[in-house]
Amino acid sequence: MRRAGAVLALFVGALVATLLLQIHGGAYEAEFSETMDESAHYVTGLLAHDWVRAGMPWPPGRFYSEFTQRYSNVGIGHWPPGFYVLQAGWMLLFGVSRDSMLLLMALVQAAFVTATVLLLGVALRMRYALGAGLLLLTVPLAQVSARSLMGEAPVALLVLAAGAAWRWYFRGGRPVASGVFGGVAAVALLTKGTGIVLAPVPPLTALLRGQATLLRRGTFWLPAGIVLLLCGVWYAQVPGALHEEVAWLGGLMFLPGRIPESLAFLCEQLTIPVMLAALAGVAALVRDAVRGKTLDPLWSIAGVLLVGSILFRAVVAVWEPRHLLMSVPWLLLFAGEALRRLTARGGAWGRVTGGMCLMALAAVCAWNVMRTPEKARLGLREAVGMVLESPELDGVDVLVVSDLRGEGAATAEFAMRERRPGRRVLRASGELAETSFLGDQYRAKFRDAGGVMRWVETRGRLVLIFDAPAQLFPHAGLVREATAAPAWGWRRLVDGRDAWGLPEVWIWERRAR
Repeated sequence: MRRAGAVLALFVGALVATLLLQIHGGAYEAEFSETMDESAHYVTGLLAHDWVRAGMPWPPGRFYSEFTQRYSNVGIGHWPPGFYVLQAGWMLLFGVSRDSMLLLMALVQAAFVTATVLLLGVALRMRYALGAGLLLLTVPLAQVSARSLMGEAPVALLVLAAGAAWRWYFRGGRPVASGVFGGVAAVALLTKGTGIVLAPVPPLTALLRGQATLLRRGTFWLPAGIVLLLCGVWYAQVPGALHEEVAWLGGLMFLPGRIPESLAFLCEQLTIPVMLAALAGVAALVRDAVRGKTLDPLWSIAGVLLVGSILFRAVVAVWEPRHLLMSVPWLLLFAGEALRRLTARGGAWGRVTGGMCLMALAAVCAWNVMRTPEKARLGLREAVGMVLESPELDGVDVLVVSDLRGEGAATAEFAMRERRPGRRVLRASGELAETSFLGDQYRAKFRDAGGVMRWVETRGRLVLIFDAPAQLFPHAGLVREATAAPAWGWRRLVDGRDAWGLPEVWIWERRAR
């Protein structure tokens, strides 16, 4: 009971700290705007929620088609279903609001930090593990992940849990431990493809520890069977599951520049002193291994996962720097080992070095909080609110002109705040142009403003939300030209700069002729 109480206190503390950092970062005032993927994750989760509430009609193709005709920002297929199952379950219990989803991410982050402290406490003294947990809370990458509806934190938590399960297997050879590892690995892969980082963990850790005989055990290969059983159908059959739409980026190929790039990114996120401490910890453990000292299996697992996450990014073109969040706990484990050895000597030396490490930890955490920028506010939240609150615009279709992030954010705002099925939210990048999944390979459908207006004529009455970020697609200029011509019947309702003091956002209306 005492241990359970301590774990609960740790979780609550991490949750409160995460909520405060979310507020400090402006998460509750901004749109789903951290990346263009965030709004797509929200709308896809909302699709899963609405499908369940509708009684899970089968086959789901018709429901999917009707939903995406109104809110096209859906990514199921390109991303596996695990994250959306989590979202849908949460939405059914606590609603679909922004606050609800941010609370979900805060809970995931608190669980991630708590699991990190508990696992690191196995190999380090608890005070070092607590320091690592505090540092993890404030790392800019973790702060951004906690305030965004993204899959990095859930996957990082699952990778951590899988590491703990595989350590359990190494220490006892129990089939249940191998099965738990396989189950967690399958859930990680069904949450995000980056869960593939767990694939080399069993064979490489066995070889590193000189236990190649484990490869002859049936229980050793149990995880492979579980993963193939649970994930095989999805990745083999679902269109887009293997990222075919972005294969033109290079697919599987060796990108050697990604290795120093990833190390530089982690160094920037964790700061140079922490990375140097992690390097010192690795060096000390390698020296112990060479001298024949028996090490906890956790160190081999940590090494394989850390190196694997960097190497996979050098092989998979769509593996972004933010996906390296899963590497942070393992780096902190090695850094904690270096500090443990540094302060292990008793007496004045231990007190002085311990005090210096504590002050350095406080300084790094404070610096992390100060240097993490607030979440971007695009002004589209207010624009969507104005449209929804105007009785004369009730049910009128909307055309959103922005970059991919802005279009997605506006789509998510309408989907979240109006009664579904609602109006059609049309994204200009899809209606007036053709682009790849990531917005590249661009081709405009119309050559002049007249062509745009002929398309508008087919839509009837229309509301236009025109956002002007730094980089706009070429078709945006045609839309601007069309609205500037009085003969084409556009009427400006709101200038966002005057109404909200935010970026260039205009709302125009055009009545059907």
